[in-house]
Amino acid sequence: MVEFGEWLCTQVLKLVPHRQWVFSIPKRLRIYFLFNRKLLAKLSRCAWKVLSAYLKQSAAFDDAVPGGAIAVHTFGDFLQFNPHLHIIATDGCFSGNGVFTVDHDSVGKD
Repeated sequence: MVEFGEWLCTQVLKLVPHRQWVFSIPKRLRIYFLFNRKLLAKLSRCAWKVLSAYLKQSAAFDDAVPGGAIAVHTFGDFLQFNPHLHIIATDGCFSGNGVFTVDHDSVGKD
């Protein structure tokens, strides 16, 4: 895991503001993920579509592209089955020409 984090920092992430997002699912639905792990990939794509649309909506330009990386976790505090996603995403979007813009309305509203 340390090697992945180092690779992410040195090779993937740009020097722009980022935020961490955590997507979880209700306990009642977890059983489906336990017996069909392919659902985790679908969950990742679904979460990224939602988060990406949210980030694009705050951009002032039409060709906005956010950046992000998703890590799937399938365990909780006491090693019980708890599928959830950790997403590190840019706190803004890149335009088609590579310029990064932060939505200033969301800055400082943590």
